[in-house]
Amino acid sequence: MSIDLGTTTIVAAHTNGHADVEVVLREPATISIDGDTVLVGEAAQPIAATRPDATVQQLIRRLGDSSPVVLDGRAFGVVELFGHVVSHVASTANLAVGLDPAATRLVLT
Repeated sequence: MSIDLGTTTIVAAHTNGHADVEVVLREPATISIDGDTVLVGEAAQPIAATRPDATVQQLIRRLGDSSPVVLDGRAFGVVELFGHVVSHVASTANLAVGLDPAATRLVLT
């Protein structure tokens, strides 16, 4: 499974072992906090529309920045938020193609 963490879009693609590549997930690069829950992609969009203080977009631009990302008054590390993104995308994309997320090798770009 390959995951492209883009500035505005997150894309996951899968190959069937041949030359065929299938895009299995395409979501906005949006992360929102709703209570204790971190929402990623489409699930984060409703929060983004109504509570911009609980939302970050274009997180990739913050990679390497040691300053915390403050969402809804709480500080998060950039790497911590990327962990939520990768976990969400890997789980969702692998389930879409019937693969076990724990047994799948990931390539991040």
